[in-house]
Amino acid sequence: IVTDVSLTQSYDLHGERDGAVCHVEVKGTIGPGDRIIVTRAEVAFARQHPDTMRLVVVGDITLVTSGDDGVLAQGGRPRMISPWVPQDDSLEAISYFCAVRTD
Repeated sequence: IVTDVSLTQSYDLHGERDGAVCHVEVKGTIGPGDRIIVTRAEVAFARQHPDTMRLVVVGDITLVTSGDDGVLAQGGRPRMISPWVPQDDSLEAISYFCAVRTD
């Protein structure tokens, strides 16, 4: 049984079969998929669930303009990393939240 939990959890899909649980984070990119953007919450959750966390990266997606539907994603090359436990040496800070002081 697979459930989309992306609106309420820090991962995308929750799977269960015969009492076993699987958590899946899905990322898509028009690039080759060798580098993706992940959130702090996604990394924290993956580290807290090292035995059940999976990462699916779909690279080489083609974006096509399609009339009233806007832009559609087509094709792509999926790859699964199982288990996915993000290591410090594979993470690079690309932004910070900065509190602006007014004094």
